Amino acid sequence: MLGQAEQAQEHYLQAIAQLASLTSAHINLYAQVVISIVRLHRLLAMVHERRDEYDFAFKWLERGIAHATTDAYEELVRCYLLGASIYQRQGEYARSLEWARLGLDGARRIDAHSEQARALLLMGNCWREQGDLHSSIESLEQAHVLLMQINDASQLSDVLNDLGRSYWRAGRWRDAHRYYEQSLQMSESIGDIMKMARTSNNLAVVMTCRGLLPLASELFQYSLEQFQRMGSAMGVAVANFNRGYICLLQGQFQEAWRLCVESAMTLERIHARNFLPCALRLAAEATLALDNLEQASHYAVESLQIAQELTMVEEQAITQRVLGQIAMVREDWSQATSLLEASRSTLAQITSRYELGKTIFTAARLSLAMQHSDEARSRANEAEQIFTDLKAQRDVKLVQAWRITSGLALA
Repeated sequence: MLGQAEQAQEHYLQAIAQLASLTSAHINLYAQVVISIVRLHRLLAMVHERRDEYDFAFKWLERGIAHATTDAYEELVRCYLLGASIYQRQGEYARSLEWARLGLDGARRIDAHSEQARALLLMGNCWREQGDLHSSIESLEQAHVLLMQINDASQLSDVLNDLGRSYWRAGRWRDAHRYYEQSLQMSESIGDIMKMARTSNNLAVVMTCRGLLPLASELFQYSLEQFQRMGSAMGVAVANFNRGYICLLQGQFQEAWRLCVESAMTLERIHARNFLPCALRLAAEATLALDNLEQASHYAVESLQIAQELTMVEEQAITQRVLGQIAMVREDWSQATSLLEASRSTLAQITSRYELGKTIFTAARLSLAMQHSDEARSRANEAEQIFTDLKAQRDVKLVQAWRITSGLALA
């Protein structure tokens, strides 16, 4: 919990060695020893997971599962759930759901509420990334109820954070902010630095969308420093591409490109592919702003391919918008129209309102470029209404400023 992975690993290994000697000397302790050995294999896997060493983590999980007997069934369930979590980090959502369901079935068989909640949490996260926000929120709320009943502070911090992520995607930013704040308080109460850094990063994303860039920058910097201290390569990469997004919004395009490309390289190296499409897409936006259309197209196409492979529906739609912007610069009106319509349709279907607003605003700029002034005005009004409802003040001002410079009067 304190991020001291090497010390934890050393003590876990010592514990396994001592337990192994107990098994042969005290046959009557066999069941208890097996349970502890499986648990320690899982904890060693967790150490490697926190250091983004997923292959090593799975090796310890496989050994733990091989040791499991009926006496260690509860620990076996926990192994499945940790495996589901690691698959999720790698963007393997189908496998993550499969392992989470195994864990949920096993947890229900032994009436283990904490493990049931963990399985529901993992399934909710998978559904969010696949664009099914209704199922995601429903599953996470079920997990929340279970964890409130058993007062599991550590997992409560997780589920509150993940509810924040799903409500943010759904455009319910006030609910997202409230859940993130509760998650932070819970993490602070148990002294879990990793979870504090994680939720601070997610809260900063909400601040960014609301246009509160100085506060968002401070939170991203705090998260970055904590992830660096704990040696979490994935945490550092995520914090850095979020910092890159701030640079992009502030017009610091070269620095944005550098941060996003470095993050993408790290995520590729550690096989944390669930964040890779976002990092590549932001790199595409930065290079587009630098007028490097060929490089921007390369990053965006790669982002789209990975997002499609991982069935990350929202990220696919956002990247289609970026590809639409590239087509606009090339004055390929047909291609731009097709890409933006596909982006709009998907985002409307999954009720991702903020990203939908951004796509509609991009479509307004396309309409003006094609000299369809009435259509441009209508789309700008629609986008502004979405941003106003969300209290995305920076985006509201961008639409209003664009309307003035474009000579489009309010309808």
